[in-house]
Amino acid sequence: MVNSIWNKLMNRTNNVIPEDNQQASNLRQYFITAIVSLNFLINGAHYGWPSPSLPYLKNGLGTSYKITEDQAYWIISLLPIGSFVGCIVFPFLSDIIGRKWLIIFISFGNFIGWILIGFSDNIVAIYIGRFSAGIADGVCLMLPMYLAEIVNSKIRGTMVSIALMNFVMGLLLINILEIFMHVYLTAKILSMVTIIYF
Repeated sequence: MVNSIWNKLMNRTNNVIPEDNQQASNLRQYFITAIVSLNFLINGAHYGWPSPSLPYLKNGLGTSYKITEDQAYWIISLLPIGSFVGCIVFPFLSDIIGRKWLIIFISFGNFIGWILIGFSDNIVAIYIGRFSAGIADGVCLMLPMYLAEIVNSKIRGTMVSIALMNFVMGLLLINILEIFMHVYLTAKILSMVTIIYF
């Protein structure tokens, strides 16, 4: 009798997914990872943006203003400052509104960041945009945790690695784009990527 009860319990807890359903489930998880990875790409681009952009802004090439050396330091520094704020806020928000909704709201911070940079006519707009993107980047640190919760344990390491690899791809992408395009145009293009992510 004990053996039959034990076998019934084991059959209930060890529900094996049929192979066809498991492949469909894995495809869905790959798709979700690809969407979430876009956010890492966007954040990598935010971190890489000053490198090719600051020489244009310092010389006033294609802009209505020039920036000083101190302003350039603030442009670089406001992203990690915002990221620090985002890291403090996200544990509380993730418990209140949930990780899924928080991941959706990240796109607003990134979108505001790129739009303010793309249409800026003064340095204050860039400051606000960089700080806003920094907050989104701080919240973005919870994305590997989200992926670890929703992805099958057999492919979890691969999925998280793919997502984090997109951060480096974002750094590379912004440097390649700004070889061929203006500072403002690249920001507008990346704001469209943020809309796709949303």
